[in-house]
Amino acid sequence: MPKDFPSQKVTASLPAAHELNSLARDIRMLQLGMDVMTIEGPWAPSQLLRGDKPLLIVEGMSTAFLKPDMFDLSIACFTDSETELERRLGRDILDRGRDLTFVKETHAIRRQQYEMYLQPFLNQAHILVDQTKNGFSAQFVEQQR
Repeated sequence: MPKDFPSQKVTASLPAAHELNSLARDIRMLQLGMDVMTIEGPWAPSQLLRGDKPLLIVEGMSTAFLKPDMFDLSIACFTDSETELERRLGRDILDRGRDLTFVKETHAIRRQQYEMYLQPFLNQAHILVDQTKNGFSAQFVEQQR
C-alpha cells in the first residue's frame, strides 16, 4: 500500500510499482555499448538488445521515475481526467468486461495517485504531448538542466 494513500492499492502511477534499478542498469549498459538479454515472460520471449546501435529509444511509464540526465531527450504524454476516464470506460468495460461502478471508483484512485506521484515528472520532459479531449498538441519545454 502506498504510504500517502494507505487504504489504496498500488497502481502503475507509483514509483514502487516499477523495477527501476534493473531498468536503469540495462539502459546504462546499452548506452555503454554492451548487449542486454531481456527476461522471458508470458508476454514475449527473451531477446537480445544490441548495444552497438546508434539510437536508443526507451518508452513506458517507468522512464518517468528515472533520473532525467539518463536521457538526451524526453517526451511525456498526458491527458485530462475526463478523457482518461472515457478511454478506460471503453477499454475496461468493452474489452475487459469490468463493471461501470468499479471502473469509476478505480479511476478516482488512479488519478489521485497519478497527480501526486507521476504528474510532477512531466515538468522534467523536453517535449510535452497533450491528448486532452482526444486532441493532440506538442510543445517544447525550456529547461534548466
